[in-house]
Amino acid sequence: WLAVHLPEHADELIEADPYGVLTYADVASLSTSSCATLVRALAELSQKNPWFRSGHSRPRTIGALARPDMVSEFRAILSNSSSGLGVRSVVVDALALGTPLLAMLRDLQAVLERQNSPLAERISALEALLRLGDPGKVAIWATFDAKLRNSSNDLVLRANIVWVLYGDP
Repeated sequence: WLAVHLPEHADELIEADPYGVLTYADVASLSTSSCATLVRALAELSQKNPWFRSGHSRPRTIGALARPDMVSEFRAILSNSSSGLGVRSVVVDALALGTPLLAMLRDLQAVLERQNSPLAERISALEALLRLGDPGKVAIWATFDAKLRNSSNDLVLRANIVWVLYGDP
C-alpha cells in the first residue's frame, strides 16, 4: 500500500519489490507511469527469476493491471520472444481476470496459437479471449480450426475450447 499512499516514491517501491506491489497494493490506483514501471520491473524480475510466481495462485489484484493505458506495455511483453515466463503469465492473467481489452484480441490469439507457450499461459489466453465476447469466440474458433494440431497441449486446448463453447453456435 505504500506505493499508493506515497505516490512520489511509488516507482522506487515498485523497483524494490514489483511482485509485492502487484500482490498487495491497489494497482488500479497507480498512475499510468507507475503501472508501466511495474510491468517493466516485473519483466526485469522475470529475467532474473523466471519462476518468481511459482507456488503462488492468481491473486485477483493482477486483474487491476488490465487497463487501456497498458495495452502497449502488454504488447511489448507478449510480442517479445525473450520475455520471461513469469511476466508473460502476469500479463495474460491480468487480461483473463481484469477489464476485457478488445485491443489485445490478436495478441491473445497469438498466445493461444503459440506452440512453445506453456499450456497454463495458453489456457489463460483462452479465458481472456472468452471475456471479449463474440470477437473473442471468433478468434478462438479460427485458432481451433487452423492452428491447433495433435500435440498433447493442443489436444488439451481443443478439449477446453469444446467444453467452454459447447452449445454455442
